[in-house]
Amino acid sequence: MVQGIVFCMEIGRSKWLLGYLIVIHAVMMLTIFSLPIGIGWLVLGAGALVLSFVCISRRHQWLRSSPVNTQISRDESGLWQLDAANGNKPSALTIDASFVTANVVIIYMKNDSHWRRLSITILADAVDKELFRQLRVYLRDPKVFL
Repeated sequence: MVQGIVFCMEIGRSKWLLGYLIVIHAVMMLTIFSLPIGIGWLVLGAGALVLSFVCISRRHQWLRSSPVNTQISRDESGLWQLDAANGNKPSALTIDASFVTANVVIIYMKNDSHWRRLSITILADAVDKELFRQLRVYLRDPKVFL
C-alpha cells in the first residue's frame, strides 16, 4: 500500500544564518589577531577559521557544490524523507530529538541502516511561514518521540 505525503516543506537558503556565520567568524578572526602570539600561529588560526567558514557554509547551503537538503517530507506513518540537491534521498527516517524555538528548528533524525544521526537546521526565513509553524507545532507534541 502506497502511503501519501502528509507534510512537505521546501528548504531554502537562510540569510539569517549567513549573517550569523559571518559575524561569528569575523569576531573570532579579530580575537585571533588581537592575541600576543607569533605570526605562524596567527596564520594557522586564520587558516583554520577560513576553513571552518567554508565547511559550515557548504553544510548550510551557501556553496553550491555540497549535498544540501532542499526538501523534507513526512508520510502518513510518521516516517520522514529528505531530498538533497545531489539527488540523494534518505528515507524511512524517524525523529530522534528536536530543538524548537520561534525562529529555529533543529531536527535530529535516525535511520536503522545508518550508524549516525542526521541533523537538519531550519531557520524561519528559509521556508514558508505557515509550514514552519506547522512543523514547530508537530515537533512540540510529546507523542512524536514515543
